[in-house]
Amino acid sequence: MSGQNTKSSYELMLEEPRYLCRPWIPIMKSMEAENLKKIDLEEPVLDLCCGDGIFTKCCFRKIIDVGVDIDLYFISEAQKRDVYRSILLADAACLPFKNDIFSTILSICALEHIEELPRVLLEINRILKMNQKLIFTVPSVMFGDMLFASTLLRFFGLSKLAEKYAQSKNRRSKHINIMPISDWEKMLDKFGFDIQSYFYVAPHSVVLLFSFMTSIIFKSLFLPFRMVRKFEIEAINGFLRFSFRKMLLKWLMKRSLPQKNQGGYLVIVANKVKSCEYLTI
Repeated sequence: MSGQNTKSSYELMLEEPRYLCRPWIPIMKSMEAENLKKIDLEEPVLDLCCGDGIFTKCCFRKIIDVGVDIDLYFISEAQKRDVYRSILLADAACLPFKNDIFSTILSICALEHIEELPRVLLEINRILKMNQKLIFTVPSVMFGDMLFASTLLRFFGLSKLAEKYAQSKNRRSKHINIMPISDWEKMLDKFGFDIQSYFYVAPHSVVLLFSFMTSIIFKSLFLPFRMVRKFEIEAINGFLRFSFRKMLLKWLMKRSLPQKNQGGYLVIVANKVKSCEYLTI
């Protein structure tokens, strides 16, 4: 991984076939990665709900101590990328680790999907050392309103329809835990965490582009490229990488700076300040 350090997270993500054939993913994920890679990760590090390991590989560019996911397919994909010293199949609400073992716990776009969020936060508290960091990202309460269809509906004065669309999009994406920062603060405090810092990423323009590229219009235009992806034709892949890099790299990097008050995604850094081993849910 050392030879990749001069490349942006977006460029590295385009090198992954899975992301290249879904170009809307690196648009949003690079917003998180460009900011998270600046945060020091004190070892040992746990990547909770690690997925296929692509994000970790492109963002942190170092070996992470442990990855955990509940999906066997993602576990097998992450193992191929050699980004974790150890990778385990486990439920985030019942983790197979001793108390106070990790110095950093990461969770990238996962906590919003978890129905048993209190149990998961209790487990995170149990296995994280005192005064050490939980770093996670989730969609913000603004995400749904920033989508292309929501914005278009509001432009034509259809605010109620825009709100319904935003809510339906969050439901379809299985975004269960979408809260303002004040509610995250209360939730985290209940389970022994104090927010040290937070910021938003992905301004409105980036979310607009992301959501347009997930639309039927763009996917229909892009379908020929997706149909041949299994053949791994390097000429086509090279053309796509060059085109996306040329069109979007500078534009995205200018918009990757952290935002204070608004953005499609929320990044939270919290410290464990008390043990909750006797807390019952």
